[in-house]
Amino acid sequence: MTTEGGRVQDIAHSRKESSLKNATLLSRICFSWAYPLLKLGAKRPLQEIDLDELDTLDTSAYNKSKIEEMWQQEIISKRKNLARALFSDYLKTTWLAQVLMCINMGARIVQAWALGLLMEQFGRFDVGDSSDGNGSVDAKNAYFYSGMIILSGLVAFQFSKRENSYRDPITRTPPIK
Repeated sequence: MTTEGGRVQDIAHSRKESSLKNATLLSRICFSWAYPLLKLGAKRPLQEIDLDELDTLDTSAYNKSKIEEMWQQEIISKRKNLARALFSDYLKTTWLAQVLMCINMGARIVQAWALGLLMEQFGRFDVGDSSDGNGSVDAKNAYFYSGMIILSGLVAFQFSKRENSYRDPITRTPPIK
């Protein structure tokens, strides 16, 4: 709430709906949903009225009610440990992101390992002359290692983008009233 000329205005009710809520997938990926606000901010300093309404899950009222609900469950269970309750909720809501991060790290390790094996293939070519057969590159292995590098790179790329922006749809519930 702001005071302007002796009267109180409720800015939250006069804000427009969040641009992110109706943004397309491409708009979300490219952050083009935020362009009008960024353009306005480049022209003049932003004011509170320029900002969109928050998503329900991002409001302090929703988060307060969720923490109070977790605390009530802790009291019922007689543990009375808010840190444990918050950590438990964190694990419940981010389990998929953590699995995706493990897949991403595994793909990066495979990519580094395959790159080492590919370099080893070409390293053998430099050491000896090709007449004794020891200095030739095994094309099948080289193509296989190259394919592993590309495949693991694609896997790592796909999962690195999703792990940071994932919200578990199971726990995305409306605020408690």
